[in-house]
Amino acid sequence: MFRFTGSYCLLWLITSLQLVAQSTQIHYLCGTDKENPAQWDFLIDKGRKSGSWQKNNVPSCWEMEGFGEYSFGSLPFNEKAVYQYQFIALPSWQGKHINLVFEGMLTDTKVKLNRQTIGISGYMRFSFNVSAALKYSTSNEREVVVNKRSTEPFNVSAPMWLFGGTYKPVYLEILPEKHITYLAVETQAITLFMKIGE
Repeated sequence: MFRFTGSYCLLWLITSLQLVAQSTQIHYLCGTDKENPAQWDFLIDKGRKSGSWQKNNVPSCWEMEGFGEYSFGSLPFNEKAVYQYQFIALPSWQGKHINLVFEGMLTDTKVKLNRQTIGISGYMRFSFNVSAALKYSTSNEREVVVNKRSTEPFNVSAPMWLFGGTYKPVYLEILPEKHITYLAVETQAITLFMKIGE
């Protein structure tokens, strides 16, 4: 009888938790992929189309959009580019944990929000908590400064093509104030031997 009642209590608890659970919202600040880009204000310091503000597709590598120069390995090209984009933070986001997520940048990246430096990173996925830096119900200005050639030694003279740009999507990740950031499950393989007949 206890097992039967306990099972119903557990089922009720799980169902209740699902009803009150809050989901994560994703708000794209650019296109979702290269087939569906958005345009950001863009300025590059060297190469093709340099020296003046223009529109550039995001996500993309800027060379593929006609900016800068193609470079291979230790060739001296090292463009520096600035992306700017404005967006409105919804009032319903107040009191939530909001990450600004970059799925992929080439290469060294400095991020500013409303003229305040948020952080420096680059290459693979990275994110910054921007909850306190956002202005709600009004325009927010995001600026990203990108150096094509990384200061990390592995990328200085590698024999490969070097590209620059926001090559994967950028978005806001709106989470409940209390949320799980990271979950890891460790499993261990345990072999049990049983002697039959003893």
